[in-house]
Amino acid sequence: MEADNVSDAFWHRGYVPLFPYEFDASDPKKVQEYCDKLTLFRQLAFKNPLHPGLSLNITIAPRKAASTNPNLFRSLPPFALQDGEYQLVLKTRYASLLPFPQPTWQDPFGEYSCPRQLACVEELVYNALQDIQGCTVPYFYGKHTLTLPNGEPTRVNLLEYIEGQTLAELHDMYPAHRTEPLEPRQYRELLKRLKHLYVPAMQGIHEINDRRVVLCDLEPENIMITPSASNQEFVDSYPNPLRMASCVIKCCRQHRNDVKKWAKKCLSPDLQPPVPIPL
Repeated sequence: MEADNVSDAFWHRGYVPLFPYEFDASDPKKVQEYCDKLTLFRQLAFKNPLHPGLSLNITIAPRKAASTNPNLFRSLPPFALQDGEYQLVLKTRYASLLPFPQPTWQDPFGEYSCPRQLACVEELVYNALQDIQGCTVPYFYGKHTLTLPNGEPTRVNLLEYIEGQTLAELHDMYPAHRTEPLEPRQYRELLKRLKHLYVPAMQGIHEINDRRVVLCDLEPENIMITPSASNQEFVDSYPNPLRMASCVIKCCRQHRNDVKKWAKKCLSPDLQPPVPIPL
């Protein structure tokens, strides 16, 4: 597996890094050879998949907690100090279990998801957001190369495991109300919670944008609400094309409009949607 260097990436329109494939997409023979190799790995993956109790050896470099505004940041878990037991998220993409690539002329819209691209862009993003890890985004413990049980080499990204619920799960605690209105008491209760979450969510988006990173997949499923913090965690940041961040209140139009009216009346202009993206 080739080493990953930022200098190898082609910067599409100057802001979206595109890392090269691990095969020559313009050569049908090379593409087929790569697919044949993935086919073998796929067969072996079904015979020897990832399973509970599997041991993987990874060396994590120690890091320090942020020195600014320490009260805003969660304490680094014990393993950041190379001590104790812990939980983390291991994000890996089995290339052999994803759709196989096609020659360039058979994939004119670039629908092939390259595992190298996914892992490398995420690494770039978290490195750019290093000073707000543990507050606005999870702690990131690097990109690593592992060999899976089927013998397939792969890139994995290690992230902090965050206790809490997603914004989507909060919405699901209330009856569906896209068409039928909520009972007045439930409506007021949810509106109060959404207002409470809105300000730190907008502040988090600003902090990310100020570091020239744009969240593309800004959905309730990708916003974690932590029980011990007043801010939200943004957990998915691929592929970050330039776009306008929209309001995170998506349970229904009426709630969204009510929150926007409240924000316009009570909050400063920089906390009102849409959040402008710095060029």
